Amino acid sequence: MTSGRDRESGVWSPTEDFFWDDEFRDFLRFYASQAPSTLVINGDLFDFLKVLVFPTPEQMRTYGISESDIDRTYGLRSSEPAATFQVDKIIDGHPTFFQSLAEFMAAGNSVIILKGNHDIQLFWNAVRERVYSRLEDLLPRNRKKVVREKLSFLPWCFYVPNLLYVEHGNQYEYTTSFRNFLNPQLPINYPGTGRQIELDLSGFLVRYVLNRLKPIDPLSDSIRPQSQYLQAFWTAHPFLFVTTIGTTIRYILKAFSKARQLSSGPARRAYGRITGENSRMIREEAARFAGKSPAKEKALERKFFMFDDRKAEPVLTSGPWRFLWNEIRTPLSGLAVALVLYAVSIVPDFNGMAERAISTWPHSFWRSVIEGLIALKVPQIGAVAILAMLLIFAYTKIRSKRKGHGSGSLDITRKIREDARVIARELDVPYVTFGHTHYADIHRCSDRSWYFNTGTWMTIFSPEEQIYRDAHQFTFLKVDDDAAELLRWNPDRKGPQPVHVVDTEPVQTDVEDGIFKTLINVLSGR
Repeated sequence: MTSGRDRESGVWSPTEDFFWDDEFRDFLRFYASQAPSTLVINGDLFDFLKVLVFPTPEQMRTYGISESDIDRTYGLRSSEPAATFQVDKIIDGHPTFFQSLAEFMAAGNSVIILKGNHDIQLFWNAVRERVYSRLEDLLPRNRKKVVREKLSFLPWCFYVPNLLYVEHGNQYEYTTSFRNFLNPQLPINYPGTGRQIELDLSGFLVRYVLNRLKPIDPLSDSIRPQSQYLQAFWTAHPFLFVTTIGTTIRYILKAFSKARQLSSGPARRAYGRITGENSRMIREEAARFAGKSPAKEKALERKFFMFDDRKAEPVLTSGPWRFLWNEIRTPLSGLAVALVLYAVSIVPDFNGMAERAISTWPHSFWRSVIEGLIALKVPQIGAVAILAMLLIFAYTKIRSKRKGHGSGSLDITRKIREDARVIARELDVPYVTFGHTHYADIHRCSDRSWYFNTGTWMTIFSPEEQIYRDAHQFTFLKVDDDAAELLRWNPDRKGPQPVHVVDTEPVQTDVEDGIFKTLINVLSGR
């Protein structure tokens, strides 16, 4: 959620994605009326970069925001004072949501908030403190203390031994991962603004692309797949599309250049200290969930570091050429395969070679059979088929070696399921749940473990269907008495209902599809 609805005009912010405050209130009231429970908000509760409200001069003095923190075109930067102002604007724009959250805790329930890539600014202590104080202000004086008793901010994950592991999941996608997720600071103090958050690539795209598109088309980041939206936007607004893409490329190249500068000299040493602090915080999380057992703490620490090592390499740390290669290697592979197959279908001429080879044979039954096969182009077809199988085999072997090592070219559903499987195996928990992808998912990891994705409470639009695909998704995971179930809040019935998700495997990659499509075209003479 971002700055929501203006209290005076009643108009929603053009960058807002969450309009369901009343439905969320009913959801919390339903579960508050039952046994005490714990609500885990698994990242991306806040969308800081989409807050395009700017502080007045008086507010700048109050929050300590400098002129350097403000970009009138693209919004506020990611300093602690700017993020504190932004979280106030978000709470102001969603009074029903936060009032119901405070009442839920006052009724004896707990709330745990994890951060994701859209609310990485929850790293700042002042931001978390402001959320505490604003929620306290929503309760009577004699109930204010329950907020700090019942609300917890965790920097990475939530773990219940032998039962459940919860993480947002952005670290397993290379466009949304951070090199130091628990301590995501840049290594320099910027003049006038101080320390800043080190944004991921998606943060740059939100700041420099989506924030320009949303006022024109509020559905710009709600359409799946995004490639179809870009095609439609190009058709409708070609000039704005070109200028926006140009701006995007310019700022991304600047980000790559800045990342390279910050990886050398004094900044590199500062990065070392930031990384060291990130490691210390990982050890703290292991201690948090291990109880008071030194042996369990040491074992959990090793596993947490292993999970951190599985993160996808952040794009901005890999450099522009590697990023470009990650983006184009799949279509290039498909093009290379297609060119090879077409070349084989034309040169050499296996049919002609076969005809010349048998031209000196005496007339016989077998010569007639072979001439018939040549007439049907069997030698040519056989050569193409054999080469196609060899290419598929080689590509599969290469891809299997890359599997699980943060490759940006792998399908995100396949990648994140594999990461969940590893976590379930290492922690020996029956349930692992992520968010991030916006699609509800259920997948069996092993005989005794399951992966859940809790989807989103945002609206997803499919241009293929020309309808809102389940506009009120409202999916959530309920874990009760060692059993887990993916449910959907039904706003009409004001109650939960099961979510029907088919446990499917992701489709083949573009390269594999390209091989088979090319082979079919060759065999059919097209």
